[in-house]
Amino acid sequence: MGTGGELEDVRIYEFDAEGRLMSRTEADNVDVDGQGLWHLQTVKRTVWNAGAATATGSVGEVVVSEQKLDKLDWQSSLHAGVIAAAVLPAMSMSTLELYRYTAHLSAQEQSAQAHNIQFWRKAFYPFACFVMVALALPFAYLHGRAGGISIKVFGGIMLGISFMLLNNVAGHLGLLKNWTPWVVAATPSLLYLGLSMAAFTWLVRYR
Repeated sequence: MGTGGELEDVRIYEFDAEGRLMSRTEADNVDVDGQGLWHLQTVKRTVWNAGAATATGSVGEVVVSEQKLDKLDWQSSLHAGVIAAAVLPAMSMSTLELYRYTAHLSAQEQSAQAHNIQFWRKAFYPFACFVMVALALPFAYLHGRAGGISIKVFGGIMLGISFMLLNNVAGHLGLLKNWTPWVVAATPSLLYLGLSMAAFTWLVRYR
């Protein structure tokens, strides 16, 4: 991809219903709009046309033709958003971009596990923020006069770090084991929410 966001050195292959190569299109630069129209520049197009069938039913010789064009428009289902998503790291994509890109990968029967996990992690971000607040409740209930404030603060920080670490580890394990993406994204939050509520309930009852 060029500095202006355009694609460079693009090759497009077209096949017939039986998997035979019909054409190859090469372009030095390509601009893709939001409707999936590709504007190709400096184009070289090679077309393979099978010859007419003979009396015995066999296909004649394949005729190869070449064209050189300054510009060519090519309609595709891949719009600019999908193209940009394909070259961006999953971490830097928005929730909407991840949703669109995973839908495109699934439609093309390609693996979308990594992007699905990242999508659900971003979708559960508000819930994860709520869990972080819930983790602070047991420490807020402790009395400052009881002493050991520095240890309690350190324990709270380490608990928050362990929550983020588990989130990352769960994502990698889910990718390796091919677990259900939303389960991978939700499990660490549910686990720490249950831990926080259990600790807070114990403090209220016994402290």
